[in-house]
Amino acid sequence: MGRSGGAANSAYRDLSRRREATRTGPPAPCFRRPGRLGPHRKVQVVLKSFFLVYYQSRKLLGRWAFLFVYTYKYKPLHLAVYMYLAVPTTQFRSDLNNIASMHKPHTVNPQLLKAVSTGDADLLAQILHTTTIAEESRCACLEGVTAEGSSALHIAARHGYLKPVEMICDQDLSLIKARNNLLDTPLICAARAGHVDVVNHLIEHASTQKETEYVLRAWNSSGATAVHEAVRNGHASVLGKLVSRDARLAVADDGQGVSPLYMAVVSNRADMVDILIHESCGGSVKSPASYAGPDGVTALHAAVFASNAQEMCESLQRWEPTLVQKADSSGRTALHYAASAGKTGVVKVLLVNSLLCYILDDDGLYPVHYAAIAGNSEVIHEIMEICPSCNELVDKKHRNILHCAVELGRTKVVWYICRNPKFTSIMNVGDSEGNTPLHLALKHGHLFIFFLLTKNLTVNLGIINHKGLTPLGVARS
Repeated sequence: MGRSGGAANSAYRDLSRRREATRTGPPAPCFRRPGRLGPHRKVQVVLKSFFLVYYQSRKLLGRWAFLFVYTYKYKPLHLAVYMYLAVPTTQFRSDLNNIASMHKPHTVNPQLLKAVSTGDADLLAQILHTTTIAEESRCACLEGVTAEGSSALHIAARHGYLKPVEMICDQDLSLIKARNNLLDTPLICAARAGHVDVVNHLIEHASTQKETEYVLRAWNSSGATAVHEAVRNGHASVLGKLVSRDARLAVADDGQGVSPLYMAVVSNRADMVDILIHESCGGSVKSPASYAGPDGVTALHAAVFASNAQEMCESLQRWEPTLVQKADSSGRTALHYAASAGKTGVVKVLLVNSLLCYILDDDGLYPVHYAAIAGNSEVIHEIMEICPSCNELVDKKHRNILHCAVELGRTKVVWYICRNPKFTSIMNVGDSEGNTPLHLALKHGHLFIFFLLTKNLTVNLGIINHKGLTPLGVARS
């Protein structure tokens, strides 16, 4: 009786706890051993410790000392938080401040705006003469900006009016470094519009103030420099002027990780590609240009799809021979791309290095598989001429090129393989499920391919797969 009563009391207590848990309002007091913290209190303590260590470290040790101490103690997750909070350079700090202060009030003089927008040098001279502060030797009206944050020099440079640009620079040379709401400098505006004379003038004035590097390498809110803007808008003369002043400009990638060289290749601009990879000093100094593109793609990957793909690939390969071995984020080289696109001429250029045939991507596919999947029998022929053993290469599913062609119904490739004695060894090979090409032809309903395979005397009609089925058994099932 006592036991049953105890059990009832225990059940009643459990029911009471469940009801208490479903009630709204303040939670019931949580009893725990002294000295132990609940989960919410632990989070509070950790966050408080984090910010305490952060601010004290920045104050006493400096930003980079904190980076070392905190990385050593708290590991990469907190390092990411710090890298978000910390400011790496003075210029980037200034850029962030400019972004935060967008939509500035329109303070530019209306007559000044008219003068720089229309290129009226006489009107501009009159305005500058009447508004110049003698004791400061500068023009007060040049301090005004538009709602987009553009100064008078931005506007004149954008329109390509050289005379107004010269007059403004003579009055206030510091405007060369001015940035608008999108962080564009006057040089970036001029490069985007293709005004090579304005670009040259701004560079010359920057060099007199020893600000050439800052002005040339400044980037906007998209991470693009003047070189990126020149390439994106197709201004080869501006690009040549910029790169001739500083060859390292071709190294910078924009905010999406795209290099000027990649942009030039995608735009089918062989002249710009030549400018960017040009070897100076009689060929003794190699161009330092970056070849990066999005998702690990290189300029050589992009060159495969150019209208003059063969010539462009040859130029890039001469400039940087290791490019042929570079793979994208999926493990595919330029040869994978060329094989899939059916670019036989490009395949010939790339196969100067025969080892490329044996590089597989993340799916276990070789370039010859891509050719078979795309139905490019001519590419398969070129690859087989250089690498005769490629017919036996298999992917992760143990499929050779004939399996891939049959499965996807590439009749032209199957016909080429069936009438070529080089491929006799793969006619009856099974994949990871034991299916021969004949099994796959019936499984996927490719009757004409089945007819082509059966006409080949080396094909065995009685092979069974891992399920114990012959090709005819697969057809019945």
